[in-house]
Amino acid sequence: MRFSILLLSLLVIFVGCGDDDPVAPPITTVTISVEIIPEELEASWELTGPNEYSNSGIGDIELAGLEPGGYEISYGFVDEYITPESEQKNLSSGDEYIFSGNYVGSIGTIQIDAEPNELNAPWIVTAPNGEEISGNGDQTLTVSLMGEYTISWLDVEEWNTPTTDSQTLLDGETITFFGEYNQGID
Repeated sequence: MRFSILLLSLLVIFVGCGDDDPVAPPITTVTISVEIIPEELEASWELTGPNEYSNSGIGDIELAGLEPGGYEISYGFVDEYITPESEQKNLSSGDEYIFSGNYVGSIGTIQIDAEPNELNAPWIVTAPNGEEISGNGDQTLTVSLMGEYTISWLDVEEWNTPTTDSQTLLDGETITFFGEYNQGID
């Protein structure tokens, strides 16, 4: 009898001492990261989600423990950059997702055509923010600020100077300033 009690005690101990890890509870939330590119921009964003969830901020952040469902992010305006399109993503339990707001500098082209070419005539282009870009002769400039640009043709001895010209540059477009110097003095 003692032997059967000892055997029964050992059986109870061994059955209760399994080396299986306890089952982890299922993940029932999602994690969302907001990443602004380039990193140094202080760009704002607004995130909306299920059950009237709303959050906003500036720059990068990680948001954990969120409810699964549909999320939408919209990005704020940053001067001299093209604002990223808003993005939607439906997330399930356990998902991790990064919303990347990639801001690209606006780009436009200014062509300067000074005639005659051999004169290599001097000029100054004034940007919408008042910054001045100076040069000589024919040139192509790539700029990131959209708006009104003005070219001032500078005097060349014994040549008539073209008149000042202003044009509006839009994102992705090209404007051309043409200045023809005529020999002789007015």
